Amino acid sequence: MRVARIPRASLALCVFLLGILSAEGFKATLLPKSWVAVPHGGTLVLVCTVTGCEPDKPVFFVWRGTGDSSLGGATSTVGHQSNLTVAPVGFDNAQTYICLASCGSERRQTKTDVDVYSLSSDPVISSTPLVAGVPAALTCEVTDVFPSRRCTLRLIRNSHEVEKRTYEDIDDSVEDKTTTLRLQHKFTPFVEDDGTDILCQAQMSFEDPRMEMKPKKRQRSMTLNVNYAPQSVVISESPSATVREGDHLTLNCVAKSNPPPRMTWTKELEKGRVPIGEGDTITFNRANMSDSGVYICEANNEVGSHSTTTEIIVQGPPRSTTLAVYPNATVKAGDIVNITCTSLGEPAPHITLRKKSEAGFTTDQRPYIVLKAEEEHTGVYECESSNDLGSQRTELKLVVQATYPSTTIRLPPAEKDPKEKSTTVPPSTIVWSEDEALIVSRNSTVASFAVVNDDVGTDTADNYIIPGNETQEVKILFSEPESLKDVYVGISVLTCIAVMSVLAIIAAVHFSKQAKSKGSYSLANPLKTKV
Repeated sequence: MRVARIPRASLALCVFLLGILSAEGFKATLLPKSWVAVPHGGTLVLVCTVTGCEPDKPVFFVWRGTGDSSLGGATSTVGHQSNLTVAPVGFDNAQTYICLASCGSERRQTKTDVDVYSLSSDPVISSTPLVAGVPAALTCEVTDVFPSRRCTLRLIRNSHEVEKRTYEDIDDSVEDKTTTLRLQHKFTPFVEDDGTDILCQAQMSFEDPRMEMKPKKRQRSMTLNVNYAPQSVVISESPSATVREGDHLTLNCVAKSNPPPRMTWTKELEKGRVPIGEGDTITFNRANMSDSGVYICEANNEVGSHSTTTEIIVQGPPRSTTLAVYPNATVKAGDIVNITCTSLGEPAPHITLRKKSEAGFTTDQRPYIVLKAEEEHTGVYECESSNDLGSQRTELKLVVQATYPSTTIRLPPAEKDPKEKSTTVPPSTIVWSEDEALIVSRNSTVASFAVVNDDVGTDTADNYIIPGNETQEVKILFSEPESLKDVYVGISVLTCIAVMSVLAIIAAVHFSKQAKSKGSYSLANPLKTKV
């Protein structure tokens, strides 16, 4: 038989009580007194003590339960004390225990009520998936509870009770049957709830007027795991967002989310966003001006995504300075010409565009010149781009060609007399010559030249050349004016009649001479021949 050990404090208490009661006569005392609640499966120890019994009288102890219930335990007696130990305690041990003590012929009886309860395991907390902003539920569950009417479940978050339930309405008529109790808390989690603790507490209360007994508690806590999309995405630049060419540059992206986010980097270009990498960090070992631009870090997980941007500026001296002319570097007088200068650089370069050896203008924007080309616009144009880090210069030559329309000039007919006549051609500012030989006019706005008999003839043309860096032919057509054609026809007819008359006279003279030689002629019909 196993004898339960009695703590020293209990023995000291018993001796103290015996000392007090010895003066009051024979008494029997049972501890715990009146009532005790013992956990199912635990150990029950009842101590029965006799006081006031004369030393020469024998002391005896008898233990029994109410009714026909067995004690379910073992007893041990030493002197004036007897112990009843029950282990493990079962539901059938919930009864009244009686200790009968005798001192000689005197008998005393004492009893205590024993209740058995079950709260053998800690509660279990479970939840539906917790997503910020989505309704969810927490469940607190405790098994093997008895009696249910004495149990209370609580859910405590941040030291505040958020849910509570008692189970007095559950039927405990079956005394040896434990129950599983559940408590559910419905709520909508927020980002701030992630990482907070929630406590599930099961409390077995024993409110018996016969004896104070502290409630028996079991509890378990759980850290809430609330999933939420990335928030507070931040990009940090090291050493800064503005660096010089060749410097080391690091971009780091962090975001708050649950579960942890995946970082994706893109760069904003004219054609749209272009992916450049993944991960928290992007490193440029030697930054280049082409690395300048807007960078986007997007953090995403299965709940959602969020992004932020940063603008990186890589400073460098001017480069790719380009001077262009539209439509061409060689144009004709009267054409519209657009001269444009562009340059790259950071800080934005100051650009000066000018005709070489002439004053120009400076601007931070793309400068351009639009003009209606004239000969004086021919020359070398220069573009200079500069900032605090350096400068660059480029130039090009613009050639403006003079242009003259093909010209036909009709001159009145020249007389037989080789007397010279003069005419005028369209204005010019350059040298005129005939077939690149005879200079007709130089540096004049009007070119006048002599027209001689050799130049005259219907539908006859001569070419007159404009010499110089560029040449242009002007065709001069010598012919009769339309307004003089009728007069010329009349003159031609009369001339023809005169010619015929002269020929007739000549013929008459000829035939007269013939007649004289032969002895016959006629003045009436000088053209008539004698047979």
